[in-house]
Amino acid sequence: MYVPRNLMHVELEGNLKVQLYGFLYMAIIKYKWFSRGEFNDQIRSFPFLRNTHGNVERPPKVPRVTLKGTELGSCCGGKAPFPSHQARCSNLSCTALKSSDLFSVLKPWPRLSMPPCWSAHVQYFTAMMASTFTDASIAALDGMIFRAQELFLAIEAYSSLWKPKNHFAQHVPNDIKTFGPPRTYWCMRFEAKNQEHKRAGKMSNFRDIFDCSRRESMMNT
Repeated sequence: MYVPRNLMHVELEGNLKVQLYGFLYMAIIKYKWFSRGEFNDQIRSFPFLRNTHGNVERPPKVPRVTLKGTELGSCCGGKAPFPSHQARCSNLSCTALKSSDLFSVLKPWPRLSMPPCWSAHVQYFTAMMASTFTDASIAALDGMIFRAQELFLAIEAYSSLWKPKNHFAQHVPNDIKTFGPPRTYWCMRFEAKNQEHKRAGKMSNFRDIFDCSRRESMMNT
């Protein structure tokens, strides 16, 4: 028995952050479809979803230092500036799922739709987030991943952005057959629980988080 790939780390903290960086670099630095300031203004004004506390969780603005590249105009290794805790929340997922609307007022590029590579990635990420799967939907997901990665590799400037997590995504359809929908076993809720142990440690004499977790587990047994 093997451990399934974790959708939170593979996509939210991996592939989505890296490819969003690549898209922003190409759009802002290489092709100048829109400016970094225009994108940040759109982030501030876009109607993102509210969390359970009623607050809008917006992605952070893109700093100048984030968009770096070589003199030849290809992307260096990088990723979108989402801090770890934000990537684990819903805002990066929302950014991906709402990207067509988010970029709609910023797109002077020739195509009338989102760039195919990014659109294909958002399509397979959306499919991965389903709560149920059939043999047909798993096969369709496998095809979506293949198409998205084929489009990714066709972009010469993205050559340095290909990471092991791109390969890990290829295993998700097979993981679904063995373990079920990825949203039922990703690390999102497990790592949210870690925050409780950290807060407990800061409010007590226990600085060993593992010890705090062990004591809570014993009390709940």
